[in-house]
Amino acid sequence: MYSLIVQASDGGSPSLVGNGSVVVTVKDVNNNPPEFSKENYNVAVSENLASGASILTLEVTDRDEGGFSNGFFVYTSDTFDISNKGVVSLKKDVTLDREKKDSYIFQVVAVDQVPDGLNSTAQLNITILDYNDNAPKFPAIPDPLEIPEGEYSEETPGEIATIIPTDADLGLNGEVTLSLSSPNPLFKFNEDGMLLAVGSLDRESRDTYELIIKASDKGSPQRENITTIRVKVIDVNDNRPEFSSSSYVSSILLKDAEKGKLLLTLTATDRDEGKNALITYSFSAGSSPYLALNSETGAVNLTSDLADVTEDTTLVLTAMAKDHGTPPLNSTVRVVVNLRVSSLVESVAFRNPTYNFSLPENQPVGVTVGSVWASSGSDLYDVAYTLKTHTDLFSVSASGAIQTRTQLDKEEQEWYILDVEAVDTRDPPTSAVAIVTVQVEDVNETPQFPPETYKASVFSIAPYRTPVIQVKASDPDVGEEGQLVYSLAADSPHFDVEPSSGLVYVVSAEAVAGQLATVDVKATDPRGLHATTKVEVEVKGSASSDVVVMSLNQPANTVEKKVLELEKSLGAVLGWTVNVIAVSSANGETSESRRPRATVKTLVSFICGEDWRRGHFL
Repeated sequence: MYSLIVQASDGGSPSLVGNGSVVVTVKDVNNNPPEFSKENYNVAVSENLASGASILTLEVTDRDEGGFSNGFFVYTSDTFDISNKGVVSLKKDVTLDREKKDSYIFQVVAVDQVPDGLNSTAQLNITILDYNDNAPKFPAIPDPLEIPEGEYSEETPGEIATIIPTDADLGLNGEVTLSLSSPNPLFKFNEDGMLLAVGSLDRESRDTYELIIKASDKGSPQRENITTIRVKVIDVNDNRPEFSSSSYVSSILLKDAEKGKLLLTLTATDRDEGKNALITYSFSAGSSPYLALNSETGAVNLTSDLADVTEDTTLVLTAMAKDHGTPPLNSTVRVVVNLRVSSLVESVAFRNPTYNFSLPENQPVGVTVGSVWASSGSDLYDVAYTLKTHTDLFSVSASGAIQTRTQLDKEEQEWYILDVEAVDTRDPPTSAVAIVTVQVEDVNETPQFPPETYKASVFSIAPYRTPVIQVKASDPDVGEEGQLVYSLAADSPHFDVEPSSGLVYVVSAEAVAGQLATVDVKATDPRGLHATTKVEVEVKGSASSDVVVMSLNQPANTVEKKVLELEKSLGAVLGWTVNVIAVSSANGETSESRRPRATVKTLVSFICGEDWRRGHFL
């Protein structure tokens, strides 16, 4: 606007003048395009941004009259909205997922008027920041994992397998650590996910271990995943064959000899399995033309009728039992065969050169295992017995009765080989030795729990199968009797236990919120003997105002399939972490009978309160 003062004068004398004012207004013409405050707008938002939330405001100016008040924005985006005032926001029906798309770039055009407005362009760069919304995932793990038996330790561990869980999140949210949910002194994880054996593994004592492993990320709130793996201990040929006797003795009268007659049978066992326990018998040195040894059965037979033997002959051989392992292991035993012309006894002799006895374990002291008998060959001479081996565990009486000096435990030692000597009263005296094999038979013993009560705590909102505590019973028996099965002594609607591992987990704890719940867990061996322990669980409740029940117009079976999406959407809207604790049909039907209908209503219960896992506020 311009203001002018105009003066008019005439030509008279004196000249007269007149004054006037002129106001000139300059009308605006749209000749200035709008201007963005920046050519590029860079902004970062979290992927859990609530739908409809504002992100930033675009600053636009226009030097023409009215500024940019009548302007508008032109852009192309299915994810973001821009108001006429330049406020950029997430669309109300959209959520962000960094794992699917981590950035958005689009052009924004500011136009100052309609029609034929002037415009300018800026670029909007939106980066999506990670939120810890993904739990770690385990890879496919072979079942079982295998490792050879051996003496492992922290210094010389055995590598079993590398388990590398994945997590779709970034940074600490995607860094995963592995651990054993219930620590086991025999196993541990390295930082690189390698499962190591760090203790002695003996297949003959135990061949399978079930481990509960946990994958946890480092995000906040922390997320975790749990699975069970099975480790099988593979046999190594570390046991030699063991003969049932320290020596084998047999006698035969020449008049009774015939080709093929069985004189004795060698018996050896091997605690290994498979080829490592397959035994072949042979004479290792000094074989005799009169004797044949069956390589598979251990039977020693005559190869002829001994017609060419005319006098008493004693055959002394060494037999070997060799397994088929790599490398093969073997043991040897002395074999004595007496070929007698006459049955006249001129020295003391046992009725049988070998005796085999057995008794149940844990019998009281002084139990008679069996009796041996030797004759001097004449009523003129008496016989006395002496035990030469294992004198701390057994004794022999004057009548030849072998008795125990202490209780015997099969789990400590199953076989004992005793040498019993008989000496007569001749001058000089004669003697003979009999081999007595004693087998300690297994007696099924009751499993045992530690004496203390197991105590644990859990929140009432804990989802189904949330681990509470693992109980562990010991069984002194071996083999089949050592395989325990865990169960609840009485059914509980709130808790249950895994039969193989003893892990007590949540079924539904809402009904006992704020109470001390007690369950009795029973460990039963295959023959029915069992032990029981008490588990006390403090169920921490939450105020009723914390629980929200939401009604959805979708079938329950459809909602159940989208629980994860539902948690994510609710969390985005509320700005909290949401855990769905129940999905139910409004008419109370079971999940098997739920079907889509024209009119449906599903109730979803969720809670926002203290994180029962880490103590963080949700």
